[in-house]
Amino acid sequence: MKALFSKVKLGKLRNFLSLLLIMGCYVIYQRFLVVAYYDIGLFIVVTVVAVLYDKLIASKGFDAIVNNACICWTVVVGLSLVLRSYYLPEKIYKVPLDGFSTFRVDHIYFSFKGRAFKRPFSLSDYDLSDICKQYDVELYLKEPLPAVYYISGMSLCKKENTTK
Repeated sequence: MKALFSKVKLGKLRNFLSLLLIMGCYVIYQRFLVVAYYDIGLFIVVTVVAVLYDKLIASKGFDAIVNNACICWTVVVGLSLVLRSYYLPEKIYKVPLDGFSTFRVDHIYFSFKGRAFKRPFSLSDYDLSDICKQYDVELYLKEPLPAVYYISGMSLCKKENTTK
């Protein structure tokens, strides 16, 4: 039993779980818009406490506990929000396109409910010379929790003429 949980195996498991945590956080970041700052603060506090706790007890052999807790928290929160979003009705929001980037991967910049966001979006079919004045971002969102929105779709749509 002792050989099963040797330091080498725990180290490999810890690295694998850390990689899963980073990938899970990235997927959640790309698929959700969180417009409340307290959620980001809570995630930072949980991460700092987990890292400090991990450093304090690493010499006692329980170093994988914190990583397991973080992985489970990320997976449970992410999966529950995705599953809850699956059954919710979709709402369409139009927001102005604030900017774009074509460096390595195409990105668009927009603001939603007072918060700025950057998301990958293919700009190959658009004329980039005056794109911010011609297009708005159309967001197809589901709200599983207050101030948390699941992105079920995103597109650019022509601005409507409001001049008379």
